[in-house]
Parts: sequence; structure tokens; C-alpha cells
Amino acid sequence: MTTILSSLPWNTSPITDEATWRAYMRLARGTGVIPEDLSDPDVLNGFLVYADSTGLQVKIKSGTAWMRGVYAPNPSEKIEAIGFQSGPSNRIDRVALKLDTVNHKVTIEVVQGAPASSPSAPVLTNTTSTYYVKLAQVYVHGDATTIVAGDVTDERYFSYADANAPISKKILTAAAASIEFTEIPNTYQNLKIVLSGQATKTATVCNIRMQFNSDSGANYDYQLTTMNAAAVATSENFGIAFIYVGDLPAASSAAYSKGSCEILIPDYTDTIFHKTTHIRNASKFGVATGNLEDILVAGFWRSVAAINAIKLYPSANNFLAGTKAILYGLR
Repeated sequence: MTTILSSLPWNTSPITDEATWRAYMRLARGTGVIPEDLSDPDVLNGFLVYADSTGLQVKIKSGTAWMRGVYAPNPSEKIEAIGFQSGPSNRIDRVALKLDTVNHKVTIEVVQGAPASSPSAPVLTNTTSTYYVKLAQVYVHGDATTIVAGDVTDERYFSYADANAPISKKILTAAAASIEFTEIPNTYQNLKIVLSGQATKTATVCNIRMQFNSDSGANYDYQLTTMNAAAVATSENFGIAFIYVGDLPAASSAAYSKGSCEILIPDYTDTIFHKTTHIRNASKFGVATGNLEDILVAGFWRSVAAINAIKLYPSANNFLAGTKAILYGLR
């Protein structure tokens, strides 16, 4: 017996409507901003959002996006106004691309957040006909008359034809208390984070920690193996408020020292089992014996919730400017 499947496109069965075309083309690559490529003029500058103290506004560089099978180019830089915020409250706005399949358009939107002394960014809700691609957060200080460069936080997710590719990059231009990935797409099988840099703590070494979905409760466990010179030490921790992901050099370490962590999170969208992580950390703090460190961590989160947000933070003070974290989606 032979069963004929519906397939396309053929001369005898061409694609004749936009819904079928989107369904067909969304499989070609993930939704997001196509990363900038100086060798390809059609890709342009990646929809980078920035501010330059020229008033209550942000500027969006040229770029190209792929949104659920819809191609959206922006050939020239755009300017978007940011609304005034009366003090003492502050506000966080979001700049995003919006796909509207009912009205057949893609637009750049500024979505205002709620004023507060410690504001949060507005949530962008996707539906069957509306889909957002985040570009940046903009911190609007009470009574401010201009937006400065440090008020803009890049939060673009990138679209790659490669099945295993970075979906978000965070590169700190100033010291920061944490690096966070929020509203993580649920379209991958596994996640991987590569963190590298330094911390500002007045010490040689600074511990780095991780939480999921804003959960700061005692819902994490980890098994730790530390290798330092000829010594190997192991320990375990149960019911704490974070997963330890390793160490980074801090302010008292040797000049230009750097540490890195590679974090694998399998089955992050699973809603049946608790979550596991596999972590490898390498750090150098100086040039004498005992200043090299290799760490292995098996981490666990006591939750069946799908992971949609990840927070990395030092045990004290901040990450140093120049520290970067890249989030990869693995299929």
C-alpha cells in the first residue's frame, strides 16, 4: 500500500496563500534578528538600539529580521521617541519588532512599562496573529530629558540557519550586578551558556551563581568537584537559593586574568521532571602555583516548570565591564 503525503511546492501544487508560505518558510531558520555581517549588505546592522544623549529618544540601526517565516528588512536607521516620566518614579520601556499577520505588517514598537521606584520591563505577549522580537530595554529616569547610552540594554534574539546557534549575547559596557536572559524561546531542545570575564569584588576570587525563573527560594542542589594544583576536593549542597557555576577572577587577581564557565541545560522546556545542569569552569588568578582552577558542577533545580529566564550573578559586587555571556539554543 502507498500513502501519498501532502507536499509542496510543485508546479502542480504551488503555494498560493500567505499562511502556507509562512508555515513553510518558518522552518528555514529560527525567528529573530539576523546578525550583522559586514560582508553582506542585505543583513545590515542587526537592528541595534542605542542612545546618544540627543533627547528622549533612541535610535535603531538598519537590520533584517526573520519572524515566523516573514522577511522584514529595515534599510535605514530609525528614531523612536521615548515618553517623559515624571519623578520620583522611573520606568522601563521595551523596543521590539511586532509581526501582525492580520494587518500584514512588521513595525518597530516602543512598549511603555509601569512607573515605579524599582520598575520592571513590560511583558510582551505573543498570540496566533501577533509576535514580538525584543530589541532592547530602555530605562527612563524620573524627570529625565534625555536618554544616555547606559540606559539602553540590548536584548536581541538572533536568527540563524544553523540548528545550534547563539540566540542572545550580553556584553557588558559597564559593571553590572547580574546578567539575565528573559523570555527565552521554547523552540530548542537544550540550552548552553558561555560566560567569560571578571568580577569587581575586592578579592582574588569571586563565586558566580545562577537562578532560574526568578526563583530565589531554597530549591537548588549541586555536586561540586574542584581541581587546584595537585589537590582535588568534592562537596555537595542541598536546599540552597542558587546553583554555584564556578569562579571568576576578581579585583585582586593578576592583571588581565580571565575565567570562563560553560553551562549546559538539557530539556529546559520539560514539564515532567526537575531540571539538571552540567557545568565546567576554568579560571586563572595568577602565575604562581595554586592559581589555576578547574571546576565541575552538577546542578539541580527542584521544579517542573519550563525554564524561561536565567540569572547569573556574582556572590558580591558586580561583573566587570567587558564580561560577556552568550546563550545558545541547541536542537
